[in-house]
Parts: sequence; C-alpha cells; structure tokens
Amino acid sequence: MLDAQPGRVEAGQAGQVDGQGVRVDGGAFPADNDTLASEDFLGMTALTDSDGNEHEYFGGQEFNRALAEAAANVSTGYQFLPFEVNARNTFGDYIGSAYSDKSITLAEGVADWETSLKDYAEQQGYTVE
Repeated sequence: MLDAQPGRVEAGQAGQVDGQGVRVDGGAFPADNDTLASEDFLGMTALTDSDGNEHEYFGGQEFNRALAEAAANVSTGYQFLPFEVNARNTFGDYIGSAYSDKSITLAEGVADWETSLKDYAEQQGYTVE
C-alpha cells in the first residue's frame, strides 16, 4: 500500500522539513532546529486562522523567541512520576478554580495539588522527600 502514494507518506513524516511549513503556519511548534532558528519563525507576532485572517498573539510580541529559548533549555533530567496518570488527572481539580471562578490563587492551587500528590504517593507506598 505504501507504494501507491509514496509522496504523501513522506510529506506526512515528522522528520520531513518540507512539511514543517504547513504545520508551523497552522500554529504548531516546529519539530526541526532549522525552522526553530529561522527569523521567519522567531519574528512571528501573529497566527493565521483557517480563513486566512491574522490574529495578533500576546499583544504583538515575538512570542516564538521566548518559546525557542525555552526549547533550547529543556531539562533532560525529568522523570515521570510512577503515578503520572493520577497527577495529570487531578491537576484540574486543584488548579481549575484559580482560572474558572478565581476562588483560589494559582499558588494556592499548586500547593494543594502538591499536598494531594504527596498524600497519594505515601498511600501507594512511596517515600516522599
């Protein structure tokens, strides 16, 4: 089956630089270093919707410069929690109110989530330091 449309398969592969422009123009973060370092990408101040209308993003700032800097400084020492699914599933329970009804601050939500994760970890037999 792959022989029937080899061009389509190649264009859809994440490592193909030729297909990056379509993804990035649609608002996706680039998966290649050349695009990530390009002035066209770094200088973007707006995103274009499916109707071709540009929308200023973050007040006209060159937002991709900050994102590219963050991408260049990703910590490689991160390890997933052994109960990562629980952590992700409960995040909104503790943080959501900081955004939805503002009944707590973000700092309070994060602190409550941290306490919940520590309690859960100990209940599961993990040592929390």
